[in-house]
Amino acid sequence: MMGILTKLKKKLMFTGWLQYLPPGIISLFFYLCAMAAIPVHSLFLIILLLTMGTVSAALFLKDLYIVKWGHHKIEPLPEKPENLTSFEILMKRRSCRSFQLRNLEEEDLRNLLDIIKMEEKPPIRVEYIHAPLRVWPVVNAREFLILLGPGPYNREEIIQGGQVMQRVVNKATLSGLDTCWIGRGADVQSIQSHMGNRFNPEKDHILAICAIGYRSRYKPLMIRVMHHYLHRRHHLSYLFYTDSYLDGPLPVDKDPYSRFRQAFDFCRWAPSSLNSQTTRSAARLEGNKPEKLIGFDFFTLTDSHFYTPLALGIWCANWEMSCELLGIEGEFTVMEAPEMRQLPEYSVHYDITWKLKEPILIERPEKGFYF
Repeated sequence: MMGILTKLKKKLMFTGWLQYLPPGIISLFFYLCAMAAIPVHSLFLIILLLTMGTVSAALFLKDLYIVKWGHHKIEPLPEKPENLTSFEILMKRRSCRSFQLRNLEEEDLRNLLDIIKMEEKPPIRVEYIHAPLRVWPVVNAREFLILLGPGPYNREEIIQGGQVMQRVVNKATLSGLDTCWIGRGADVQSIQSHMGNRFNPEKDHILAICAIGYRSRYKPLMIRVMHHYLHRRHHLSYLFYTDSYLDGPLPVDKDPYSRFRQAFDFCRWAPSSLNSQTTRSAARLEGNKPEKLIGFDFFTLTDSHFYTPLALGIWCANWEMSCELLGIEGEFTVMEAPEMRQLPEYSVHYDITWKLKEPILIERPEKGFYF
């Protein structure tokens, strides 16, 4: 029975119906409850149930007519961000769940292809395709970026893949385009069939895809609800720590860490699978009296071999771009793994360090405690 339900769910997901059905199902439920209430002879209850069922049915039909079948006014192109810093533009970015029924303008497409060419790092590559891919939960997407890596599993290359794709996403955002990372919600077979000879099943592995286009204000009710409840993030104190034991929260508003405050915030809002935020970071210090901040270690939680390192790569891209905008020089490198404490609910894994070009001296106050 579960197998049948799973297949039905996938069919509804990838045919684009699951995004619209919930209000219709709720409507049917209320109508059935109204029928069941007839023997009770409670006119008020029956009318209430029928009213709720009718409202749900109206919402269902409205979503179908306006969003799925596209019976609405042609939307104008989104205005290009003006009078905002690059950080403000990037921080305003949110995953776009509904796209306009139009193709990318020629100039925007040309700019996007230039960004891809600039950012991809073989064997990691990004392919652009214009095709009706079967994806969930995005609606009306017709243009996509496909993140490809080599066939055999390689954790470092998956991290790099996330980094490459997110840098493309960030630069596309700066140029006024909207995007949505898609992981589990993509039908791999439909991607392969539309890529043609650009995909070699013996050498290529699809790491992720990203819908790209212009944001639409028309969204199914279910997408609005999902976006409201899923688009939440942990507090910075839960993401950045003073050491590799992930024990004490980093004092992000005190020098020298306050210099990286925008980078902390940008990483906090980075996309991740199901918004689960499995990446953590800790300051790497060196020396004693005085101590020096030499960089930041990045860790992953859980034993996930795919989505967790991909999410880490996204963090790396956001961190790297933040430091570029802040004028702080450094680079990602793998150093000797720090001593770590395994948390009861998580498996902690060190992956990479962002090492400062010039260490920063940490000045302790003469009295009291810094942390």
